[in-house]
Amino acid sequence: MIQGRIQRGCLFADGHYVNSELQNRPQKMIPIEPFLKYLGDYAPWDFIVLGGDMWDMDYLSHWNSSKFGDIGYDRISEYVEQEARDVHELLKRIKKISKAKRIYYMEGNHEEWLWKFQELHQKLGRKTLDKWLKLDELDITFIPVNGVLRLGPHAATRHGECYRTENPAKQAIMKSHRTYFIFHWHKLIVWPGYSDVDETEKLQAYCVPGMCNVATAEFMKNQPNNWSCGFLNLYIKPSGKFTPCIVTMAPNGNFIFDGKEYE
Repeated sequence: MIQGRIQRGCLFADGHYVNSELQNRPQKMIPIEPFLKYLGDYAPWDFIVLGGDMWDMDYLSHWNSSKFGDIGYDRISEYVEQEARDVHELLKRIKKISKAKRIYYMEGNHEEWLWKFQELHQKLGRKTLDKWLKLDELDITFIPVNGVLRLGPHAATRHGECYRTENPAKQAIMKSHRTYFIFHWHKLIVWPGYSDVDETEKLQAYCVPGMCNVATAEFMKNQPNNWSCGFLNLYIKPSGKFTPCIVTMAPNGNFIFDGKEYE
């Protein structure tokens, strides 16, 4: 990834897209147009990372397995097939607008539910997520669930569902001993660290906010929560050293960057 100039990338995740019309329920993803406008304003990007759970699929969750029969497997198949087309079209827009040289799609735990469901029920066949989303048609690199994407010699990113503690950023840096960017938890956490081998190397772990509506925490019965919305810009020098920049967003998708309002 490191070349002879500063590389500029954008990392975001946890959009939890649902086809609200098909399912007759509220959309979980925040309004995406302001963010797409931003990507276009700063195009071309060197790389973009979609960090997982961009597709919700909670109707396939093991938490909702008792409802499978009530929804009906034909209806579930309809949801999956239509939403796969929807997410593919969203990815196509992101690629076209951002003009990114490289795009990575990380599989989150929500997308993993699709594979687990297919193992139990043959109705949907046994396609992997990258095949459902036709990522090869878009020249998007697929990172399977729990996979790690290294961003040069000093940093890495993964979805982050595996860090199941009150402070996932702290656990990530204690396990990896490197600067880490994780997602999944829908909130901004920054935790500092250090190397006991090289005292000049300072580490940080970032839990990046999500792109989903903070008011749609259905599994918490819509009670108040500490979720936040946003994304991360990353600037990587040829040496591999880097500068991260978290951009927070309002729940309606609006934000300000470099003095310009996106709404």
